[in-house]
Amino acid sequence: MIDSESPIIDTHFHIWDAEIFKLPTLDVYPTQLKRKYTLDDYQKAIQGTNITKSIYTEVDTIKEQHQQETDMIIDICHDGSNAVIGATIAGDLSSKDFPTYIQQYAKKNVVKSVRHNLFLADPSVTTSPIFLENTRLLGKLGLMCDLVMPSAKIMQGVDLVKACPDTQFVIDHCGVCPILSDRDTREHWKLGIIEYAQCPNTICKVSECGFTSPDYAWKVPDVVEIIHHCITSFGEDRIVYGTNWPVCEITGNIQRWFEALEVTLGEFPARYSKKLFSQNAMRFYKVV
Repeated sequence: MIDSESPIIDTHFHIWDAEIFKLPTLDVYPTQLKRKYTLDDYQKAIQGTNITKSIYTEVDTIKEQHQQETDMIIDICHDGSNAVIGATIAGDLSSKDFPTYIQQYAKKNVVKSVRHNLFLADPSVTTSPIFLENTRLLGKLGLMCDLVMPSAKIMQGVDLVKACPDTQFVIDHCGVCPILSDRDTREHWKLGIIEYAQCPNTICKVSECGFTSPDYAWKVPDVVEIIHHCITSFGEDRIVYGTNWPVCEITGNIQRWFEALEVTLGEFPARYSKKLFSQNAMRFYKVV
């Protein structure tokens, strides 16, 4: 069950202005996302929840705007007048220039992780020597690496994790399991999650994944199995919570994901809830 009084850390939310940032990913989704989403909008969206701290996640801007986006969110984190206390920033791990780029941010305590967004890209890039070298560099710098890629390519993510044992990986959106999927697709995803979980350098971000079936307004029973498999595979100490706002509004909302989590957590001891919603995030994201 969800503790109605305990503070919650949201490890995955976004803000953007589609007129300033070029976001190719938005072309996949309804036009409702092609606008400006502000921090005030996010604060309104989480009203009525116990979310007290938040971690921003990069929004898949074009490479030329990575630094602009990162500088923007670092300024927000340093503001002190909001609940944003850290960020997963964008980075091109396939670039020879990545070490120079990341060195300027590595010592900033609000930078927690880096994500090379692979949702629409070719995950085979993860096998290149430079990608592996840069991913290993993150571990040396004390930064995590977020992974997001189609579930059909999940084993390429597993190979990357195994090739970089000293880098901590965050598996976004429950491993991007399609909410609407046939038996073979679901079984492939399940096996991938188990493979990820067997690697000690991974945690699972149990963040809303409705975007995987963007034309279907999912219902709570549709996602309980997904959440349950992630929790049982990774265990109580390697799961963290994320809203995935505003992307979650394509087919659901923050409140419905909470409902799905509450239904699923009802099968687990109460301590799982506190670990999912705050304690594990405090440890992995070094939140005080």
